[in-house]
Amino acid sequence: MNGIRGLLRVSSKAALGLTDAIIFDVDGVLIDSRGSYDRAIEVTVAHFLSNILGLTLNQSFPTQQLVEALRTTGQYNNDIDATAAILVSIVANLPSEQVKKCLQGDGRRIAGLQDTFDSETFHAQVLSLSNTTSQGFVSFTNELKEKIPDSATNIQELLKRLGYPGGPASSSLSRVFDEYYYGPELLMQLHGLDPVVGCERGLIDSEKVLISPRTLQQLSSLVPKGTIGIVSGRSRLGTEHTLGELMKFFEDGPMMFLEDHDANINAKQPIPGKPSPESLLLAADHVGTSKGILYVGDSVEDLMMTNNANRVRPKFTFCGITGAAPS
Repeated sequence: MNGIRGLLRVSSKAALGLTDAIIFDVDGVLIDSRGSYDRAIEVTVAHFLSNILGLTLNQSFPTQQLVEALRTTGQYNNDIDATAAILVSIVANLPSEQVKKCLQGDGRRIAGLQDTFDSETFHAQVLSLSNTTSQGFVSFTNELKEKIPDSATNIQELLKRLGYPGGPASSSLSRVFDEYYYGPELLMQLHGLDPVVGCERGLIDSEKVLISPRTLQQLSSLVPKGTIGIVSGRSRLGTEHTLGELMKFFEDGPMMFLEDHDANINAKQPIPGKPSPESLLLAADHVGTSKGILYVGDSVEDLMMTNNANRVRPKFTFCGITGAAPS
């Protein structure tokens, strides 16, 4: 395709022949968000390290490796969860008494703590924790408290300071992340909140559209009207902001966004997020008597969601996009 090779599993050929609906993930598929979401995680981690622990996040810290390790588990589709997991990993591995003083002293610098944080030994310790994150955030923190008992109180105090879990109205972590990502104007439009860190623009403005109008037009001609849709953990506003006029190709089809999954936004009846198959199954309901649905994603949780949906309703085929992967 356009000079780039793809791989087709032979056993998928028959299923592809039945495809009459196409559902897309957004990040890494329709939009290259490596310079926005990944960067938002990094600057949010840096913000709280500075304000709570008095630490400077240097380039040597393996932030991107941690992000990739978390996403590989399929349990961190929400980048707020990934950001919290990285901060917890850092706090658990630093000397507990020094961290306790920081948590009580609001960002004052503790002698020697920066040197510990910048060491290769510390980086290796934090990276080793990525092996214990595969069951999700709650299991991860519980295992950490058992493995490093001295860290338990500090972890709880950190999460309290972050307001995690919670939405931007109640959680400083969510509010800071969303301001870095959306910028002040979209933050106000989405949440009705004033900025707290003083960003002039959001990292969302660095995003690039990966799919062309021509490709979407061609796909639209291959399937019935109203059968091209979106199932994503991204917000509708953020998607519309970056895709612009391309949203017209999806407007008649099923669309599921962050607002449908987040209990802080959809408090009455939130839909479980990826890798739960519920949102994909609801999208399938929208396209009715479809014989075959192609889900186009770029991550482990996308593949897991598709496999889980097939156990309920065996009509899904998965297409994996790798071009926007960081590694």
